[in-house]
Amino acid sequence: IAAMPCLVRCAVVEYLSRIGNNLSQCAPPFCNQKSWTNAATAMLGYPNLAAGGDYELLCETLDPWGNSQKKTFALKVPAMPTSAPSNPEHAPSPPPPDEEPWWIQDARST
Repeated sequence: IAAMPCLVRCAVVEYLSRIGNNLSQCAPPFCNQKSWTNAATAMLGYPNLAAGGDYELLCETLDPWGNSQKKTFALKVPAMPTSAPSNPEHAPSPPPPDEEPWWIQDARST
């Protein structure tokens, strides 16, 4: 079975409210979207967010059959470090996710 391409798009809620809350017409830098499949991770970036800021993201996933799901997430942008790690090769790696992504459902949920 081939992986079906889906779409995930997210917007910074504070910006989205300024353009009428229309997620489908939101554009970068405060909105982003990417095609993805269950076989690959999609990463969305928001380089213009202020360091140390607290934001809310509204995300929507869409599949090829027109099904969609929305969810809101809290996003805390880390403050800028006061100094760089002494050895970037030994910088700590991010922690692993503690649960499946919200848009992935297991066989029991269908």
